[in-house]
This record gives sequence, C-alpha cells and structure tokens, in this order.
Amino acid sequence: MGSLIYFFYTKSERKIFMKRILLLILALTLLAGCSGGGAEPAVTTEPTAGITTPVTEPVTEPATTPATEPAVTTEPLVDAPYTNPLTGEGRMEPQTRRPYGVVINNIRAAQPLHGIGEADLLFEIVAEGGGSITRMLAVFTDVSDIPKIGSVRSTRTYLIDIARAYDGIFVHAGWSEYAHDLLKTTGWPFLNGLYGDAASYYYRDQDRIDSGYALEHTLFTTGNNILSYTADKGYRTDAKFDSYGLTFAEDGTPNGETANTITLSFYKGGKKTELNYDAQHGCYYGTQHWSSHSAPIADANTDKAVPFENVFILYAKTTTDGYRMFADLVGSGSGYYACGGKLVPIQWSRTSETAPFVYTLTDGTPIQQGVGKSYVGIIPTGSPVDYE
Repeated sequence: MGSLIYFFYTKSERKIFMKRILLLILALTLLAGCSGGGAEPAVTTEPTAGITTPVTEPVTEPATTPATEPAVTTEPLVDAPYTNPLTGEGRMEPQTRRPYGVVINNIRAAQPLHGIGEADLLFEIVAEGGGSITRMLAVFTDVSDIPKIGSVRSTRTYLIDIARAYDGIFVHAGWSEYAHDLLKTTGWPFLNGLYGDAASYYYRDQDRIDSGYALEHTLFTTGNNILSYTADKGYRTDAKFDSYGLTFAEDGTPNGETANTITLSFYKGGKKTELNYDAQHGCYYGTQHWSSHSAPIADANTDKAVPFENVFILYAKTTTDGYRMFADLVGSGSGYYACGGKLVPIQWSRTSETAPFVYTLTDGTPIQQGVGKSYVGIIPTGSPVDYE
C-alpha cells in the first residue's frame, strides 16, 4: 500500500518524500549510536513578585560550574533543500522566523551560562570595568523549547547594533541611558526583563538566590516565554532576509597559519578567552579566564561545552566616558578568522547600523566559512591576540 501511495506523488513530490525517508533513517541511526548527555536542569518556580533593577557588579565566585564534556557537533542534513543562513546547516524547511539577540550576563560571578548551546552565533564584547567585564550576545534562529536562557543582563548600544545586523528582536534586562535612547529613537523591537509586564515572562532563579548569587545574576527566561512576549507585543516575526552576507563551505579551513590555541584579550591585562581546536570533533572549544578564575564556554542546560566551527576576532575602535563603554561597529576594521586549526588575517565591514557584517580576506576575497556555529570576539583595537 505504501508503494502505491508513493507513485501517486508527482516527480518533485517523490523526490522530497525520498529525502524525508533518508533523513528519518539517518536520524534513527544517529539515535541508536548516541548515548550519554547531561541531565535536564531542575525547573525553578517563577516568582510573582516584581523585578527590581540591580545597580552594581559583585565579585563573588559562582556557586556552580558546568561539566566540560564537549558537545558532539551536528552534521549537515543529507540533501536538505534549505540551509540555516547563520550556520550553513541543512534544513528541510526554509528559515522564515526572525532571529533573536539575547544579552547574556558573562561576569565571572554569573557563571554558569544557560541556553548558549542553542545559539547560532555567540558574540563577546567588553561591557565595562576596563575590559575585565564582558557581555555576550547570543543570536538564535530558533528559541522555541529552550528550557532556560540567561542569566539575562542589561544592554549597551553596540549589543543592539549587533542584533540589528541580523534583524534580531532584542532580549535584555535593563539598559544604559545611551542604549535606552537608541532603542526608543529607532523603534527597534525589544523585550526588556526589567520593564512593564516583564514578570510574566522572566523569573528569578530561587536556587541561585539560595546559593548566594547576587540578585542581578538570577534573572532568566525560556524560549517559549520569549515567543509569548513577542506575540503579546505584536512584533513582526517573519524573517526580513534569507541571507545575512555569510557564505559557507563544507570545509572552511583557510590557507593560513596553525592555530590550535587562540587567546584573545579584552584590553591588556583584562579578561581573556581561549579557543582550543579539537581535531577529533573538528571544532573549537572555549575557556574563559579572569584574574583568578576560569570557566568553560558551556551550556549548563546540557552540561556540554559549546562547539564552534568558526572563530572570528574583530578589532573595533572602543572608547569610554569613564564608566560606559562604546564600540564603533559601522565602517571597517581588521581581524582574524580561524577554522579547522588554521587562522588568517581578515577585514570586516558594515555599511550601516542595520547592515550585516561582511568578512573578507585581506585581498578582498569573500570568506567561505565552515558549516556550524561561530564565536565572534570583538576586542578593542590594539588588544593582543596570540595563537599557536
């Protein structure tokens, strides 16, 4: 009976039908061969009390650290007719959802991080403290079903600029006065965890509170809450672009120097991030270093280190008013690109605040990056980058 139904399809429909059968077989094979993985995190109760705005960054050590077991990288789907425009990974359906950019609290006392393993792009950039404090912007094409995201923290203007490069709905908890003005004057869609009816969509992690975390390191949300908040705000959710200026190759290894270990500094003597190439999995895994503490770039939802097929390091003019930091992300600058254990110098450019980042080799040749997730470290011009 199944074969009769098959021949009632058109030729093109039969082709899609066979692709789906192949994908089902592939998925079953992968499931049969995989084992292990971290346990699901305990679900915390969402409080009904109002949310207050924190004002200071504490220096207390985090109560817990996630396991460093690496996550296994995902292979692109066989004969998939569509691709994820941010990773190049295969999809059976076109990417029609607008991305989200979520501000992730990355001070050492806020570790571990939740939900970043589902991000397609993970940006890291200075926040304040002379380079000792960084924030992350996790860019997702799909936030649905992520059980816990955060801790979510306040934004700066350049984090908004990064989200705008991908037409991303902006998710944060608080803002600097400059970031507030930018969101209000541009009308960019945002979901503020410390604003209006946010208590319905964000919650304080009681386990963290009981463990002694400062209040500003306890605010979380979920993927479904983000989607509900978006719907209640009435924001556009369909993707504006089908490409974000990125091109991909199955092997994105550049013709460059060996870079099995890459270390970038956020100002001299400031916080450092180290990326180490794992030849077995074909990707980089990250470790964050503060003055007296280190932690893996890992997702506490799964207790897995996050794999990055691509590493971008971008130099940007960075200034301060004595407290707030500012980074110029429009125009052009230099940097590095690494994939497959090799690294090359590059140029980056953006033509406007809403234009995507464009990456080329120094001779202007567009970069074809590897299929998979990317880490993008944006550091002040002149900050040291070491690799070997």
